[in-house]
Order: sequence, then C-alpha cells, then structure tokens
Amino acid sequence: TIAGKTGTADVPGSDEFSSLEELGWFVAIDNSDNSPYIISMMVENVEGRGGSKIAVEKVRQFINDYSNN
Repeated sequence: TIAGKTGTADVPGSDEFSSLEELGWFVAIDNSDNSPYIISMMVENVEGRGGSKIAVEKVRQFINDYSNN
C-alpha cells in the first residue's frame, strides 16, 4: 500500500518586483516488507498547470518505473 500527501506553497519570485511563485509538493511512502521507500517531489511554477497534481504524476511515473525494475 502506498500513502501520500499533496500540498502547495507560495514563495517570493526571483526578484523583489515579481509575484509569488507556486510550488507543488507530493510525498509518498510505501512501507511494504520487500522494498519500503519514501519519496518527495517538489515542482516549481505549478500555478495554472494543475498545482500539486503535477508532482503526483511525476512520482507515479517514478514508482511505476521503479516497480518494473
């Protein structure tokens, strides 16, 4: 079983005149007996692109690739 938590955060942009930048987060944990792991993904500039769903999809792809090896 894999459990996960999503989140977003607003941080200041690269200079004092820029607006806030939205970060998307996802943390997943698999505590199975054969190969437990924890993975955390942070994606920059996710506003208007699906927020933390982008991080979820990247983690899902990583887990699928990891599981197939």
